[in-house]
Amino acid sequence: MSSKVAKDYVRQKLPDGTFKPETYAFGKGDNWSGARVDATVDKMDFMDVARVLAPALANQRYLPTADAATTDLLIMVTWGTTRAPEHASESRSYDLAQSAAQKQNIANTMLRDATTPSEIRVANGEVNDANGRMMGALEAISAED
Repeated sequence: MSSKVAKDYVRQKLPDGTFKPETYAFGKGDNWSGARVDATVDKMDFMDVARVLAPALANQRYLPTADAATTDLLIMVTWGTTRAPEHASESRSYDLAQSAAQKQNIANTMLRDATTPSEIRVANGEVNDANGRMMGALEAISAED
């Protein structure tokens, strides 16, 4: 996972030292497919990726908006597999990422189907846990690279 930020972007802080909430809208970039076949990535569409990113953004006080014309930030999302080291799918980190992706799918389904405040709270916890597991797996993969 990687990202780029405009050179002139500066996040404003509130008097209490926390970051000022900002709104964002996702822009649908391209789905980059690579030579490596990875069903967990290859079957993902834009909304699957957006659902993974949104909770992490919310934890940092970035709020989604449907109005791209008045949003503070436009986040262009491009996803897919572009390259992988030889035998990458044989590593323990790859296995952890596969497991985390499955947990994310289950947690996102739980959140989508939740109807009561209690179910939503539990589902949000599962989503956060799954996203944390995926971040850990991606960091391990990056270290292996």
